[in-house]
Amino acid sequence: MKKNLDITKGCYIPSIEAEEIYDMSVRGLENIMKYEYSGQIPYSLELIKLRSYSRLFGEKEITKNNKIKYLSDALINIRFKNKVKNGQEITSNVRGYDNLMTRLRNQFRATNKAKRENLKLIQSLKNKREIEKVKKQVSYLENKARLILEHINKAIVNKDNEIYKSKKAPELRKYLYVNPFTFKGREYVFYKRTASKSRQSNTLFILKELHEKMKEWSHMGLDLSGKIDVGSLLAYESLVSSSIESTIEIDTKKILIIDDKFSVFKRPAIEVGSELTATPNKESKIENNIWDGQGLVDISLMESIGKGDKGMILTRQHFWKSCLFNTNIQQFLRDNCPEDIEYSEWKIPDAFGNTPYAKDILVISTSSSCKFMKYAAKGKEKEAYSNWCKRVKKDKNIFGICKHEKPSKHGDYSFSSYQMINTLDIEDVSEIEELAKFEVEYIKSLQGIETENGSYDEGPFIKYLEEKKDISNAYEMLAELYKITPEIVRTKMFRDYRKKQISNYRTKVKGGKLRLQADYLTVVSNPYEMLLAVIGQFNEVKTHTLEGNQVYTPFASTGEYYVARNPHNAMHNWFKVDVVENNLMSKYFNFTPNIIAISSIDNEAMDRLNGMDMDSDTILFFKCKYINSIIEKTLANRNYPIIRNTIKSTPNPVELTNSNISDVDERTAKSQRWIGQITNAAQYQVSLLWDIQNGKEKVDKKTIISEILDNLAVLVVLSNVAIDYAKKAVPIEIDEALRLIRKSEVGKEIVEVKNKKGKIVEKSYARKKPNFWKYVTSSDTETENYNCPMDKLISHINSIEKAGYRKNVSINSLITKGEMKGSDDKQIQDIISAIQKFNYDIKTINATEDECKENQERLIRLEDAYISLDAKISKKVIRQSTMRKIVEMVAKTYDKQKGNAKTDKLSGITIHLLNTLYRNHKETFLNVFKNDR
Repeated sequence: MKKNLDITKGCYIPSIEAEEIYDMSVRGLENIMKYEYSGQIPYSLELIKLRSYSRLFGEKEITKNNKIKYLSDALINIRFKNKVKNGQEITSNVRGYDNLMTRLRNQFRATNKAKRENLKLIQSLKNKREIEKVKKQVSYLENKARLILEHINKAIVNKDNEIYKSKKAPELRKYLYVNPFTFKGREYVFYKRTASKSRQSNTLFILKELHEKMKEWSHMGLDLSGKIDVGSLLAYESLVSSSIESTIEIDTKKILIIDDKFSVFKRPAIEVGSELTATPNKESKIENNIWDGQGLVDISLMESIGKGDKGMILTRQHFWKSCLFNTNIQQFLRDNCPEDIEYSEWKIPDAFGNTPYAKDILVISTSSSCKFMKYAAKGKEKEAYSNWCKRVKKDKNIFGICKHEKPSKHGDYSFSSYQMINTLDIEDVSEIEELAKFEVEYIKSLQGIETENGSYDEGPFIKYLEEKKDISNAYEMLAELYKITPEIVRTKMFRDYRKKQISNYRTKVKGGKLRLQADYLTVVSNPYEMLLAVIGQFNEVKTHTLEGNQVYTPFASTGEYYVARNPHNAMHNWFKVDVVENNLMSKYFNFTPNIIAISSIDNEAMDRLNGMDMDSDTILFFKCKYINSIIEKTLANRNYPIIRNTIKSTPNPVELTNSNISDVDERTAKSQRWIGQITNAAQYQVSLLWDIQNGKEKVDKKTIISEILDNLAVLVVLSNVAIDYAKKAVPIEIDEALRLIRKSEVGKEIVEVKNKKGKIVEKSYARKKPNFWKYVTSSDTETENYNCPMDKLISHINSIEKAGYRKNVSINSLITKGEMKGSDDKQIQDIISAIQKFNYDIKTINATEDECKENQERLIRLEDAYISLDAKISKKVIRQSTMRKIVEMVAKTYDKQKGNAKTDKLSGITIHLLNTLYRNHKETFLNVFKNDR
């Protein structure tokens, strides 16, 4: 391992599309194809282990613009990504022969064109350094053109070769999983899924020399011969790959594993089984694993890592996932030591027959956290646990900490989701106005608040810029310009940028993101009963602390409130809690306001909250009295029993081969697409329900709404199935189930198609989507107004008055007067060219990556683009006269003055240009502007 390596930094690896690695490796096109280090092995137990094989891992450190990054070619992230266009699923195919030839020929023409342009540029250059630089580029392009031509000729000769035939996505996956491929002259083989993208099935391939060592470590020596549950194994082996914020040393001798306990009871419910029909059952049998995924950790261990003031840590190790809650374990044990035993001599049995001393117990967890038990032979559980302890000890008893609970970044407020807003029974628009009151006032403040003397208070927008600034926006630059010359807010440049940012924020609000008095709290279930189980006083599964829907949390004062959990698909998912004081809780547990203790004993909370467990699941707890009152009214207006998934999973054990893993991953890859589709389908049904309930009179509203509720129940269950599909397959066709629900005529209207003579030739049932659809999906579909909460919200946000008129000020009037003699026109052109290329790259990244704004690879590529640009611009010595000329060129584009040809090139890049100059030459840039301070 490198001496000065920052071990908490992740390592970047190549990330390549599956069809591209096929082209590069199998078709031999590697030397003309580009790839980026946009994949990442995050700081994790996996990375710690990889770094221990420093020679094979071959980690390199690079520094660009004072930013240090670590790179390695030891692993490659292969993306098996289905591309989405206009809402229609298009399966990604490997390029067949014809497509490949077209691409190569286009590439050959583009390369030759670039060479000609560079040769032409040489004729106009006078600077020797610049001429040499362009000549090198010409040489590179000539070599690339030669290589492309070689590939074209080779492909023509081998036209009928198997490698030039198309492969569909499943075939391609299987080929790469089964067959090693070469990259940079070295052989790579399938390794495992990436931890954060198991449903997307992004897959890691590893150097063949590292494979056996890392696979043995990943599987901790388990006997995985014969037929096993491969789907679960793939999920569990990736636990060590999860990103961690820090580590904690836990001696396994100080861990006590107890048996899981189950609460069995009956409740009225809507059951959805394999037939995918909603069936009411007044006595549906519910079985809760009351401590599923949770554990307790003594405060002394929390204090040893500086987290004594935190309420929980989510831990990872080999086949181990447990959310440990801050507890006074030792105090409890001392308080409950039998009178006839010395505390130092008291032994407590665990689930495997081991008897550690009570004084040594610092962590308590259950078998549900020990994923390796699933692969233990019957009667060999104790040996399996012993093996796990030895493996953890070999890794120096280091556990990864993925996260701890955190309060909202927005103070007393948190953002709602559109599903939560849309599942409120709202008929009166005044209710939406009250819910959105905070956001409406906030948007108005961003537009500028008119004062008594007719001026405008721009403070809220400037504060917004300062709070939200990052490398990808110009917020800091504009805020700094305002401080030295406040009139900048009246320029067209500032007004255009401000208008766009406020419009973006309004769009966010129209997507259901309302700040309400609420926060996300991590759930722990019956923790006191867990302590009782340790000392043998919890033989009968009954509560000793919280009854029914009572909860304990420092977040709220006593009283009744509502909570929700994502995914939140239906009105059935709202859950009322009753906050109470509890002396036992406050005595033995060190919970922060972002922890909430519930009871899962004889309580429907886990089903009501969409299959919640205690492995760090969070719920959104609403303090806002107004939304609580609306939820109360919603549940009072109609009965919404819990919806239960009674589909039986069908174990399909297979041998652990790469071919079988490929089949499992191909099925799993579909689940990411399903989740979004199911969520949207559920909200369409909810919108139909409200539109029919609150709209025009129907012949039989009751029947139609009943059918909609049945569809909704099926979709809620399908959502649970899709989320767990990476680990647990079920015997249903989700695509077919979705198709049938979409085809359902319920709630739709008859559409008549007439011929030219006016005769009806076709009748069909159809309905456009609600207006809010365009704010929460990427589908390109027609919309209309529905009488549903989300469409009411959009209408209300659209009605916000625009800001008052401010007289325009030219940028030129804010620039200090000075000589531009000595400005470097060549340098200006270089800077503009660099910004133009950067702007193109940014658009390409945003267009090619998936829609998720938090997509890790997208963020990495964006960050790299900014760092590369800054590295080019920061090393330039820019004179004041040159800076002034650039700013005046920008001024001309906004102030509608006639400029020259150079000014025309600034179209679409002015903000990027100014912001880049500000980031890299701040003082010189600001000196161009008048300083009113």
